[in-house]
Amino acid sequence: MKKTPQQWDDIFEQQKNGSLSVQEFCQQEKISPSNFYKHKKLAATKGRFALVNRAPAIQEPTQEAINDSNSRISLTTVAGHLSLPASTSADFLVQLVRGLS
Repeated sequence: MKKTPQQWDDIFEQQKNGSLSVQEFCQQEKISPSNFYKHKKLAATKGRFALVNRAPAIQEPTQEAINDSNSRISLTTVAGHLSLPASTSADFLVQLVRGLS
């Protein structure tokens, strides 16, 4: 049966507060040590990251001449709209697009 994150937290707390090693605890609870450590690692990273739904690919870019200092670079995806100053470096834009793909 699949355990919830709360059940795993309870298991980690039980093991920590007990006198058994992880190996002994897992044997007693009929949990594989690799599964124990996998879920412990996952629990340690929870809250550090947000769940993000992957957006579809970016539409074909359009090129327009920049005529003034108030110009902006706009990126629109299904997830939302991002507007950056026209002075944004090309390196940053490449990293941004790679991060979104």
